[in-house]
Amino acid sequence: MKNGLVIADSGPIFSLALIDKLEILNELFDEIKIPTAVWN
Repeated sequence: MKNGLVIADSGPIFSLALIDKLEILNELFDEIKIPTAVWN
């Protein structure tokens, strides 16, 4: 069961990327928003 929307900051994104598990966000949430400042 997915949980709506998440707005992710750099901490979780960076940590998941380090362990090659960014797909976890997609498995848990319907929509993922990354603020422009974090993306940059």
